[in-house]
Amino acid sequence: MSESLELLATLMTVAAPIIAIVFIVQFFKYRTEVKKRDLTKSDALDKRVMEEMRATIERLNERMQTVERIITDGKYHLVNDIDDLK
Repeated sequence: MSESLELLATLMTVAAPIIAIVFIVQFFKYRTEVKKRDLTKSDALDKRVMEEMRATIERLNERMQTVERIITDGKYHLVNDIDDLK
């Protein structure tokens, strides 16, 4: 019986560090995968936000061009001149 206990103690002494090393390696692999997944999600979100911002800028540019066209129109100045006379 004591021989089997010695064998068990020896196996545990050898197996414990191996199990710990395997656990640590698997943990860091998992952590790396999670970080990659998070970066992929972040990139997709950044792309979506950038597309929304581009669309907003394009709409604002169109509106600005309309305002510039109205202001530079001769009729606009005529109406302002008439309003100034009142």
